[in-house]
Amino acid sequence: MRWRMKHLSSSNSHLPALPGLYAIGHEEKIHGLEIARFYVYVGQTANLRRRMNEHTPEKEMNEPLRKYLRNNFSRAKCWYTTDVDTGRERTRLERALIRSLLPQFNRK
Repeated sequence: MRWRMKHLSSSNSHLPALPGLYAIGHEEKIHGLEIARFYVYVGQTANLRRRMNEHTPEKEMNEPLRKYLRNNFSRAKCWYTTDVDTGRERTRLERALIRSLLPQFNRK
């Protein structure tokens, strides 16, 4: 599976309007060297471009995630893949990632 990365603060017009799986988070760096990566939200969607336009500090409906985005929007990133064939497979992978990564803003 091939994952790509995009800064949330940049235009989402370059994201594909395709089904996909995604993770939102940020990296911690020391002197420009990445030392850790934190995933705070994992999701799947039928249209990545539309969904990422909803993950903004102004539009986000998940209140804890909205607060995170308000405070971290300039460093927040989205990792995404469109290499998933079916909605059933996206859902299975989304659940597996949530179990593994334990993103703090996914609702229980």
